Amino acid sequence: MTQPAGTLLTLPARLRRLVVRILAMLVMAVVAGQTVRDATRVKTEGRAVDAFSRRHFTTALRLALDDLDDRPRDRDAALVAARCLTALNYMDEAESCYAIAIATGPLETHALHERALGLARADRRDAALECYDELIRRDPDDLVAVRRLATLLWSWGHSDEALSLAGRLVEDPHTAVVGHALRGTILHSSSRPEPSVEDHRRVLELDPGLRELPLPAALFWRELGADLITLGRHGEAIHVLTRAVEQHDDPVLLDLIGLAHHADGNVELAGHWWRRSVDRDPTRSPPLLYLGQLALQSRRIDEAVAQLRRAADLDERDYQTLQCLSLAEKLLGHEEQARRYHQSAEKVRKPLDNAR
Repeated sequence: MTQPAGTLLTLPARLRRLVVRILAMLVMAVVAGQTVRDATRVKTEGRAVDAFSRRHFTTALRLALDDLDDRPRDRDAALVAARCLTALNYMDEAESCYAIAIATGPLETHALHERALGLARADRRDAALECYDELIRRDPDDLVAVRRLATLLWSWGHSDEALSLAGRLVEDPHTAVVGHALRGTILHSSSRPEPSVEDHRRVLELDPGLRELPLPAALFWRELGADLITLGRHGEAIHVLTRAVEQHDDPVLLDLIGLAHHADGNVELAGHWWRRSVDRDPTRSPPLLYLGQLALQSRRIDEAVAQLRRAADLDERDYQTLQCLSLAEKLLGHEEQARRYHQSAEKVRKPLDNAR
């Protein structure tokens, strides 16, 4: 039977004092237990954050998940787990943890940046775009978000939107180099060589050492050189690319110098640079194709066949190589081999035509 509330007051004084002490000890034990649990939680969270900051992602993830086992709605633990999973490229699992954190409020800017990058890497385009839109809504001057969004839009084929964002970067002195470089790359890939060259030239004016460049320097020189050749500015292309080769051991730059000399009518120098390219990297087929074509033009048919066969061995589905081989074999009177290479070329060409 439940004792009346006043029962304690009717006990003898000594017994009442004893009961009060016992109750006080029980309360202290409960408080102490909660304090220990809170201290343990804080210590565990601190260890998880520390492990994450030292890029020990698996350790941090284990600690954060242990916290979530005890407190499934804990925002701090969920955020650490989500950021670890993002760094480890497990975006499905990361999104589940981000959802726990978002349920208690918007993500901090740095966490939203990390989430956006992870979603972009996972090719989850709509979700990544939502993150970048949110970042730019929060701070229209967040040029890191603008740059990353522009790069993503360009890589996804949205050139006009990417160019618009790159234009915003150009207007700010702190991001002008990045903006011009990005805009130049987009214009180059869109087959607009003249404005592309203008942007590449502007990069060189602002950053002669290319220290702020957001892409590999060799790629920058490739784009500029190729566009100059397309525009018929062969002498300028040779000057630019020869300067670049002194700094970058890149066989594609050697190919382009050869193409510029060939377009300028100097076949001997063209051959020289293509042979240098082959020596630099014998596993690439383009310079072998160029040398084969050069030999064909000079009626050195046996040499042409040798170079073109090497090129075909490296890339058996290159249409130009197969067509040139067919022609060279026919000039040598090898009708069967010429027919075989022609058939192979046609098999390659049909899917290309269908893709256009």
